[in-house]
Amino acid sequence: MGETTGIEWCDSTYNLWWGCTKVGNSPACENCYAEAWAKRTGFHIWGTGASRRYFPDRHLDELTRWDVKARRANRRSRVFVMSMGDWAEGRPEQRPVLEKFFSVAEKLTHLDLLMLTKRPQLIHTLLPESWLQSPLPHVWMGTTIESQYWVKPRWDFLKQVPSAVHWFSMEPLAGEIQLPHDFLDRGKRAWVIVGGESGNGARPMKPAWVRDLRDQSVAAGVPFHFKQWGDLLAVSECSQTPPGDKRFEIDGVEYVRVGKKIAGRVLDGRTWDELPQASTALQGGLFD
Repeated sequence: MGETTGIEWCDSTYNLWWGCTKVGNSPACENCYAEAWAKRTGFHIWGTGASRRYFPDRHLDELTRWDVKARRANRRSRVFVMSMGDWAEGRPEQRPVLEKFFSVAEKLTHLDLLMLTKRPQLIHTLLPESWLQSPLPHVWMGTTIESQYWVKPRWDFLKQVPSAVHWFSMEPLAGEIQLPHDFLDRGKRAWVIVGGESGNGARPMKPAWVRDLRDQSVAAGVPFHFKQWGDLLAVSECSQTPPGDKRFEIDGVEYVRVGKKIAGRVLDGRTWDELPQASTALQGGLFD
């Protein structure tokens, strides 16, 4: 948890617990940064047989404090919920934790709560019925979409959940993706976040995949956020041509390993930090 974070698309991160079980056949789970971070700090909390790291009830007070701070500053603050796990993992002991969070979350009117899951099929079973009947404008429901394989199954479930904003976290992007028409039709009530992989075992991300998603988003008026190229940067995107002995080719594209900080997040001469407009989502007939 952190009131400040290096994640470019949010202002803070908040965790109800640490730990998760990987989704089988999901490339996004293979090199899980959260699992690696937990192990480095001494917590072995991944897998069905492992316990989770839960926090005392007073942990929720942090969200209230952030909300008060944002209100006094007359601004909104985006909070990524569960950077160290999956809020919709579905373990029975997590339900009371979620219920306490939902009760507090309803009052956090100056925080936009960005709820991300790889298990959108479970959302309906976990959310309060009142949220399903009257969605909160400051709660945005998202799912991870790392490859075309996962687009239909995850979006088919996510779109059944009323939300001020539906968003896709496409990191690490593992292939070319065609966004669903009914997702693109949401315009500013949707959000696309794209990023390459960093850390041990980072896999390459082709620039063509990124540009295609950017172009689909721009054409439909969907806000687009480009988070990072990742540890491997395509030579075509380098500001300075790297020496030949530093290059390597993967699937027809030349890359160089420079690290995510040097690789940066500039795409075609600019950064892409577009945001959805939740304030207009509820007024625009999203739930008709």
